[in-house]
Amino acid sequence: MRKVSWKDIDLKIALPRNVKSTECIGELEEFIGQERAIKALETGLHINAKGYNVFVSGTTNTGRRTFVSRYLKKKVEGTKTPGDWIYVYNFDDPRSPNSISLEAGTGKIFQKEMNEFVEIAINTIGESFQSEDFQQKVTSIQNEQSEKRSNMLKELVEKAKEKDYTVQINQTGVATIPLWNGKPLTQEVYEALPEDYQKQITKKGEEVRELVNSYLLKLSKMEKTTVKSIRN
Repeated sequence: MRKVSWKDIDLKIALPRNVKSTECIGELEEFIGQERAIKALETGLHINAKGYNVFVSGTTNTGRRTFVSRYLKKKVEGTKTPGDWIYVYNFDDPRSPNSISLEAGTGKIFQKEMNEFVEIAINTIGESFQSEDFQQKVTSIQNEQSEKRSNMLKELVEKAKEKDYTVQINQTGVATIPLWNGKPLTQEVYEALPEDYQKQITKKGEEVRELVNSYLLKLSKMEKTTVKSIRN
């Protein structure tokens, strides 16, 4: 082991002449000691294929963003600006939006115009719904459908009555109630009836429930027709 003299560790730095302060010195264009990083970045950028990415890691405040940004700016100088990519809603598969390629710089214009279009559409549709003609149309359709529902329910009640049953509709659903001498059959009376009568009541109850299911199905279809009529 030998003793190191100050001459052995003397570092010579070529400073610019006629410099009064560091404000006169421009930013350093090259990154010292980043040869491997530059080589790795060059390798990644030369891979012109899908599925490849460049991941830059390092400790905080080491200039990673500045380094990559400056390098990329130099790399793309004189090259054609790539187009804009936008993603739009896919009605067939909402989980997979459709991608559309636009000319460079037109993506923001498209976004602005679409926002304006949506705003105009909302206002126009709102005004249409508030118009007197539309309100008259809705009222006419609703009155017509209400009359149809009443007739359907009346028919259901009459058919159920033929089988000694009554039908009650409330917020919780539809209830079918057996009748005895024109009045709701109580549990005490039911248990006192012969078994044959009980079986007949049960059988008629199943038939009435089929009528109710048919009524509900027709009612559902009618509601859909009502909505379509209002939209059209």
